[in-house]
Amino acid sequence: MVGHQVAEALRGVAEQAGEVAMRLQEEHRLTSAAVEQVATARKKDAVELASHIVSELSAERLAVAKVKYAYGGFERRDPLKAMPKEHTTLSHEVSRIQQDERYQRRDALVGPYGSVTRSLEEATDHYNNWHDECLKFEALEGFLELIEVGYDTPNFTLRWWDAAYWRVWANGDKVCAALGLADFGDDVLPVYERAHASMTQWFGEVKRFTAERDAVLALVRRHDEAVSRLSRLPELYLDECRRALGKHLEQADPALLESWNEEDRVACALLRRVAGLKAKGDILEQLKSGLEVVRGRVGELAGRCNTQAAKLMRPKKYHAQVSNPPKLEKMASTIAKADEAVMKAAKLRERVIRFADYERFPSGDSPELWYLLMVGQRASALTPQLAAWYDRHPEVVETFVPNTPTARNDGDDFIQGVVVGHVVSRALDDLGDVS
Repeated sequence: MVGHQVAEALRGVAEQAGEVAMRLQEEHRLTSAAVEQVATARKKDAVELASHIVSELSAERLAVAKVKYAYGGFERRDPLKAMPKEHTTLSHEVSRIQQDERYQRRDALVGPYGSVTRSLEEATDHYNNWHDECLKFEALEGFLELIEVGYDTPNFTLRWWDAAYWRVWANGDKVCAALGLADFGDDVLPVYERAHASMTQWFGEVKRFTAERDAVLALVRRHDEAVSRLSRLPELYLDECRRALGKHLEQADPALLESWNEEDRVACALLRRVAGLKAKGDILEQLKSGLEVVRGRVGELAGRCNTQAAKLMRPKKYHAQVSNPPKLEKMASTIAKADEAVMKAAKLRERVIRFADYERFPSGDSPELWYLLMVGQRASALTPQLAAWYDRHPEVVETFVPNTPTARNDGDDFIQGVVVGHVVSRALDDLGDVS
């Protein structure tokens, strides 16, 4: 093959690589969206667990959070002490605002027919009228330049030998003609300056009355917010406690917490959900990394192909025989594997998202085993860190373990990863098999 023929083939490979790279990018976007979806669900379930633990705002329930869930936040920042203090502060704020004359006269000041409202409307009307009057001048071609250079005033510094002098002079004549006035300095300028001064004056009034109105409205808003919070203070504190505890539960060790609360089936089920959702997020984050690696390889291949094609299209090599042609078949194979990775990644993402059987996984097992439970097989190169873990633990397989007196799910079989004492054959390609 001669140069231009190889170049055309390389450009074809680069085009195919670019298309695959776009599909990889789209799958990466979908996986990123799934990560956000899982994070939201995990936070929601953690707050649900916190709501189960702190079912009411009492010292007893807060103590449970400390003793059985290792959360010391309520001891350092006791909501039962903070709430009465805030109640007092808010009550004083409401009382202070209610004694403020502006609040007492709020309707007379900023109501639909209030004095500040009417003054603001009047000032706005005057401002708009004078603004329109100024626009009659400012809209004329060259007028603002005449004002800027001080035309026909002692501040005018242009001389007859300056080119701009004659342009400005011509514009001055045009402005006078358009306004039907004889002289710019004696007739046009005084009228405009009076209009501009009035506009500026009324603009200041608009700002003043706007500030007065906004101050009264802000006072009313602070009063209403304080009254509203006062009426819901226990409810709000309970919600804040649950959200604070929920953040702790998202990061806590589920196995340890489950061992401390084995008698609480609801808590154990929610702990497993939170742990499973964390595992989901970790798997999807690793899938994003795996897609980035594959996309990087495909992008690099496309770049190499375009660079080589450009060289071969030069006149010197256009018709020359290529002695060492690129390995097009190998390139095509790389692209095909990358394209296959897109489909496998989509299947993996869908399987992970679809999984909901959290309660069948004992929290004490290695968190990496969630992958085996969710996907049904060992991790592949699409999730690099998990694949490395499974490479270090070739003895791990999935098995059903019947319920025993020590099982923690009270009646159901559960799935766990167990050591079976022999290496399991993987038979996976370099991109992994998630079919």
